[in-house]
Amino acid sequence: NNLKTSIELIDGHNFIHKSIGLPPFRLLNPKIIFIDGYIESVSEVNRLLESTAQSKHQLVLVSRGMHDDVFNTIKVNRDRSTMFIYPVIINYDLFGINTIVDMCVVSNTTPVSCDKGELISTISIDRAVNVNEIKIINDTIFIKNPSSRLNVKNHISSLVQRREDRHTDIEDLFNKRIRSLYSQNVVIRLPDDLNYVSTSQAIDSCLRSIKSIVDHGCDNKESSLINEVSNFFCKKIIHNLKNIEYSLFNVI
Repeated sequence: NNLKTSIELIDGHNFIHKSIGLPPFRLLNPKIIFIDGYIESVSEVNRLLESTAQSKHQLVLVSRGMHDDVFNTIKVNRDRSTMFIYPVIINYDLFGINTIVDMCVVSNTTPVSCDKGELISTISIDRAVNVNEIKIINDTIFIKNPSSRLNVKNHISSLVQRREDRHTDIEDLFNKRIRSLYSQNVVIRLPDDLNYVSTSQAIDSCLRSIKSIVDHGCDNKESSLINEVSNFFCKKIIHNLKNIEYSLFNVI
């Protein structure tokens, strides 16, 4: 759902987070740090906040949650342009329990965790790592970091193997994790109006038909013309997907 129709080719790994009202934004070469826990007070992250303010870095702070006082302190300082920290909350549910692990693989880092004897109060901006780009749109965070390509590939292979070794009742969870780790996605956004259901179903049917034709061709041996025409248009659609006319879509 979106306020206007748009189509976007996203070059980056995508993860679902708990939306906390941040407007859509894009950061180039930001720092990111992961805390596998709940931030209970401002004093607990005071060292991190002060070092970030002094360094003038843009920091994405990923955690399981934070007290309202922490969130308000970050927001006030960001509004004053004295500190540029963007909080991201990952739900501690059946799917989100592994999201931070997957995000760390993409970012070439490990989370701050009390299970490893680490204290949140001791970390500073030096604990954060750089990634190429971070984009947040609604409840989705996109991380672009080509340097982690090999690690991500190995991680996906491990998840595929684990999926095959487990029972089918958690297969969907592995599939969602694997999809998040792919580096390119096309996002189609539609207005949430009376036509949303019919329009989305029509688009879905069209895309499935195109994929079927591309994979298998037309099942009509009596007419080679149908095959030639369908193949031509399918190749043209794929070739021009990145350059869709602005008159048809508003590309973000």
